[in-house]
Amino acid sequence: MALGVAFGVGNLLLFAARPLLPGRGRIYAPPRSLAWFALGGVFNLLAALCFMTALTFGEVSTILPVSRLTPLWVVIFSSIFFRRLERITGLIVLAALLVVAGGIMVSLR
Repeated sequence: MALGVAFGVGNLLLFAARPLLPGRGRIYAPPRSLAWFALGGVFNLLAALCFMTALTFGEVSTILPVSRLTPLWVVIFSSIFFRRLERITGLIVLAALLVVAGGIMVSLR
């Protein structure tokens, strides 16, 4: 419940601040892209629900280290699906590994 309230308040604040942004916060997206944005939103919602369900029924000490592997999955899937659009450098891989290592170290504390 608190997570939903936090996201809701954050979105309302972003919406309220739009007039303060350059160009009054006008956002342009080609109509073909809107379906992809909606699909991404659905998958993000499903991921959040799965994560909350895992935290409800599982042990936090097991779930959090596994959830910290997300940056590695992003790098792997980006290299597979966005090969022509995204260049994966050694620095990106190093950054993903550092984020994962930091998440695991915090979880072990």
